[in-house]
Amino acid sequence: MAEKKTTTKLAQSMADYRTPSIKRQWYVAGRLEEFGEDLQEIVIMNRSLVRYRTSSGEPVLMQNRCPHRSYPLSESIREGDNIRCRYHGATFDSDGVFVRVPSQDICPKSGLRKYPVVEIGPFVWVWMANESPDYSLLPELPYTQGDWKLIIGRFDVPGNIMFMAENLCDLSHLPYLHEKTLGYPPEFAKEQLEIRQVGNGLEYERKISGQYYHKTVFFSQETSDLIDPCSYSMSNIGYFKSTALNYSYVRLMIDPADVAKYPGLQEEYGFIISHYLTPETDKTTHYYWLLARNYDMDKTSVDQQLESGITAAFMEDIETTQLLQDMMEKDHEPYREVIFGGDKVAVMMRRIVKQLADQEAKDKVTQ
Repeated sequence: MAEKKTTTKLAQSMADYRTPSIKRQWYVAGRLEEFGEDLQEIVIMNRSLVRYRTSSGEPVLMQNRCPHRSYPLSESIREGDNIRCRYHGATFDSDGVFVRVPSQDICPKSGLRKYPVVEIGPFVWVWMANESPDYSLLPELPYTQGDWKLIIGRFDVPGNIMFMAENLCDLSHLPYLHEKTLGYPPEFAKEQLEIRQVGNGLEYERKISGQYYHKTVFFSQETSDLIDPCSYSMSNIGYFKSTALNYSYVRLMIDPADVAKYPGLQEEYGFIISHYLTPETDKTTHYYWLLARNYDMDKTSVDQQLESGITAAFMEDIETTQLLQDMMEKDHEPYREVIFGGDKVAVMMRRIVKQLADQEAKDKVTQ
């Protein structure tokens, strides 16, 4: 009985797939180019939204359901910056206000809900909470500017956002789930971690004891061979900013003596892999990712290799997420969740998210 109580308290202190998505934070609503002339639907937090860009370049994200008879505005007609519902002809401006109803002279005072959006880096970010947006929570993405080569990708994930959020904080799975794709050795799972909580986020630094990072999928064979005979020190810091943003910054600092000895070597090789999660529904997630690197900048073959290798690994994460979602759907047998030593970051993340969700429930925050 005592063990059951302890287990229950532990489970209740951590967010899981049943926890409502956090509303007081900014989510990626699409890449800059996905907000264009055409009217497009995107679903976020079980809400159907229409997105487009005005003639002056302003990104717009509004309720997609016409309040008259629920016809999707993404399937309607754009007239300048306005949208005319294809069903009965009601027209809305880019602020969601009725500007014309063909069957009557007076427009309803109600209209469409418009969501606050901000462009940062290669993305448009949206605030979903039904309260004034907190612009202090907007992410900083310095790695999307300056001397970085960027590769960006996107997936639709058939699983709850918390499955992916935990996956991204739990790197001990890399040598196993991604055994044939990423190239991490088993000892990576036991590397020591230093974890710091910063506000409602986490920073976690991994102490690397071996020299194997240059042999992972993040380096071409040519660059790996160049680094192989050299000594280098490592810096590997992960950042959980929110369930919407998680990234890792990896740096290899080559011994100066080797830099002088081997032509073509850089003093530092760095890459940042960042992940952007947006809840589509309670059971599906939009997933954008970005890889920034400061080496092999002009080699399109390296772009192709990295995109292919990383995509293969991420597809393994997505398959795992679907399997976890399916398990929760079909198996309702009570079970005791076992915690491993490598789960520290994920457990701390889930506790933070649970606290935020509980506070939003207390404050009656809606979307």
